[in-house]
Amino acid sequence: MNEHGHEGRGAWDMAHFAVIFFGTVIGAAGIVVSSVPVLLAGGALAGWGVLYFAVQQALVE
Repeated sequence: MNEHGHEGRGAWDMAHFAVIFFGTVIGAAGIVVSSVPVLLAGGALAGWGVLYFAVQQALVE
């Protein structure tokens, strides 16, 4: 149990950070190769990770 009374949150938090990280890397690769679709895909992935993580944190609080 963590401080919020939930079990296993650490793994979910790490998964969200991994999605955000890889989305950022993909977006950066899109900038490097000047590919707008890759940039948008990376930005969308990172944005989804941030949004989902924020919603989960709000629900836990």
